[in-house]
Amino acid sequence: MTIPQLARELKIHSHSARYTLERLRTLKLYRPSAWTDPFSLGLFSIGLYFSVAVGSKRLRSAISWLLSEPRVARLSGRFHYGIGFRVGSLPGMATFIKEFNKSTDGVVTERSVNSRLELVNSRVSYLGKKVSPSDTLNADIYRAPCKLDETDRTLIAALHKDAELSASALEPLLRIPKRTIQGRLKRLKDEKALLGFLNSADPQLLGLSSHLILIETKGLGFSSRERLLRVTSANPYVFTTLVTLGSWDFEVFCEVPSSRDLLKLTDGIEEALGDSLRGIHTLTIVDELKLGGVGVSIENL
Repeated sequence: MTIPQLARELKIHSHSARYTLERLRTLKLYRPSAWTDPFSLGLFSIGLYFSVAVGSKRLRSAISWLLSEPRVARLSGRFHYGIGFRVGSLPGMATFIKEFNKSTDGVVTERSVNSRLELVNSRVSYLGKKVSPSDTLNADIYRAPCKLDETDRTLIAALHKDAELSASALEPLLRIPKRTIQGRLKRLKDEKALLGFLNSADPQLLGLSSHLILIETKGLGFSSRERLLRVTSANPYVFTTLVTLGSWDFEVFCEVPSSRDLLKLTDGIEEALGDSLRGIHTLTIVDELKLGGVGVSIENL
């Protein structure tokens, strides 16, 4: 949605809309980002969670290495940190895990790796009309991924950082004509690699706390998935439900205004899954150390 379109929607002048967006951006309440389908891009979406030894002298160097990854969060609960990353192949994942083990040797006390097979988005707030009508993304081994070159990857990475970059602003970065950039954007949308644009606001500034609920069931059955989705899709605080392969079967991301709302959600999940539930762990996302390629200082870690 452009500023003139936003102004018309809100029935205000364009300069007022521009000023408001800049003010919200300064307050970290407005962060436009591209929403992409990792499966259409030919990537595996992986979640790596781990705990560290308290007082380890090598903790700072280990965390410094982790900040080179796309998304790192500090957690409270069973695990201390979480990394979200994407790889193009299973050997690529094995290489990452090998590097992780080498860099964090003697620091990590517990580790778990999960591959995300399906992403169901419940409350994604799109800026304007989303490109794809579906909110369910699946790993499909029979679907050929989009063919991307280095320019496409640079374009997607830039839009992850700032979805408001125009074709003119992208010209110096990509070193190709504006018309060509517009053509690449259209192709990425047509091939469902680029799903839309959303606002990634800081939930803490909105009075919300972020949580990740890890769920293990007695066998990954279709009925468990359906019962879980009935609960999460109806809950106004759930953003994404992930079907995973690894130490547990589902991950639920939510942002809640109070501990009572979180308890209500977990109670609903336990009731829905019943005897098929093996275990449930709730992690609090204390803060994002890095999101979308933008790192932060580690001085206070």
